[in-house]
Amino acid sequence: TWLATMDQTAALTVLIAAAQVIAGMLAILITVVAIVVQLAATRYTHRVTSLFVRDPANLAVMTLFVLTTALCLWLALVLTGKVGGAPVVPHGGFLLAMGLVTTCVVALVPYFAYVFRFVSPLSVIHRIRAAALHEVQKAVTGDAYAAERVVIRSVEELEDVARGAMNSYDRGIAMAAIAALATLLADVEKLRDRLPEAWFEVDDVIAHDPDFVAMS
Repeated sequence: TWLATMDQTAALTVLIAAAQVIAGMLAILITVVAIVVQLAATRYTHRVTSLFVRDPANLAVMTLFVLTTALCLWLALVLTGKVGGAPVVPHGGFLLAMGLVTTCVVALVPYFAYVFRFVSPLSVIHRIRAAALHEVQKAVTGDAYAAERVVIRSVEELEDVARGAMNSYDRGIAMAAIAALATLLADVEKLRDRLPEAWFEVDDVIAHDPDFVAMS
């Protein structure tokens, strides 16, 4: 009944305001998240940024805000027209837009909590280790050379986290990074018999990599 009594002007005003609010929230969200991620990347490892960008939850939230804003703008455009001299009020589209706007607003608090938990050093260590182990598992049936390089970079990043934590006197984080390296090695050892011969070959790219040569 409420949707049926809403006129074109009122619906247009609400949709324009909603689009402005969601666009402003998206700008604030991106600014805050970018600062938090950059601080974490500077202190621990630059891998935080790439992990954050590829995370499905982050992509889903950003996509939700963008699509909601686009929907409000398109509905506002539709509301400016008439069919047979009568104003157009897409009730279903208006209800969908308001539902998405409400979802965006409600999702802000849990999303910020998710972001802060995501950039925590222990979470970053866990994600880097999990990504490295995934590449080792892919090497069993896939491109061992490409997987080898990704794993080496992951090990170097875990070492960077440990060194940075030691410089900051964060013993817990340093020990967590060392534990991640140890458990990663143990898991790789379990897959050792299944890995192809290419995994154990040291090619020129790796042999001349100073980081690999100096890796303890």
